[in-house]
Amino acid sequence: MKNVIKETETQLIENEKRAKIVLEQKIKEKYDELKIIKSQKEFEEEQNAKLEAKTQNLENQLSLYSTCCKTESCQTFGNSTNANIIRIPDSEPMKVSCNDVIAEPGWLVFQRRIDGHEDFNRNWTDYQMGFGNVEEEFFLGLEKLHQITKSESHELYIQLEDYANEKSCAHYDQFEIGGADENYVLKSIGTYSGTAGNSLQENIEQQFSTYDRDNDSDEINCAKLLSGGWWYSNCGFSNLNGKYAKDIFWDEWRGYEYSLKSVIMMIRPKNNHH
Repeated sequence: MKNVIKETETQLIENEKRAKIVLEQKIKEKYDELKIIKSQKEFEEEQNAKLEAKTQNLENQLSLYSTCCKTESCQTFGNSTNANIIRIPDSEPMKVSCNDVIAEPGWLVFQRRIDGHEDFNRNWTDYQMGFGNVEEEFFLGLEKLHQITKSESHELYIQLEDYANEKSCAHYDQFEIGGADENYVLKSIGTYSGTAGNSLQENIEQQFSTYDRDNDSDEINCAKLLSGGWWYSNCGFSNLNGKYAKDIFWDEWRGYEYSLKSVIMMIRPKNNHH
């Protein structure tokens, strides 16, 4: 009889243990399920936050583009030195740098040299498409420059600065370059005025050259020699895209052996800027 009682007690203890193990297992499973649900919820919240941020960004871009679709030049922005979005006929919207400080309002900056942190010794494709940061050192791109200057008559303003912080300028009243099929030839610069001298005169009707696309009139590759793309005739007169601190020169101001400290090249439509 005692044995039966003992066996019964043992069986009850075993059953209790098994029940406890089963219960603990079920609790663990529920806990794991809750962890998964929580993790999924956190993931969904994170994805929703990302989606909201993307949506906001798209809305901002659409807002910019809705403005830019009616904005064809920096003149629309008035007294602005900021980066803005414009759209010219038959072209995609583009981010540009406007400047009203150097020479009255309405100028669009298409090239800037400041300190040499941007490498201007680039291939044909880079010069065609553009490179750099429009708020720092950059080149807007030959294709964009072509689209802008063919849409209407533009003037060109170049500001040069030497290492004594003295500045000089060259202004041309009719600036236009050709398209890709003409290797972005410098079609016209118009009449010169300014204090820097007319060092762009020799570059008229010259095609653009880069180290991998030699279109200059010289026997040697001027773009390779001077480490930058330009409308070279021969390797003298001017090069504002050369290697910083070595080959940025304007022959009639400081000479071809003097590399300039800073350069800014700007264009604006000839009409309606007064």
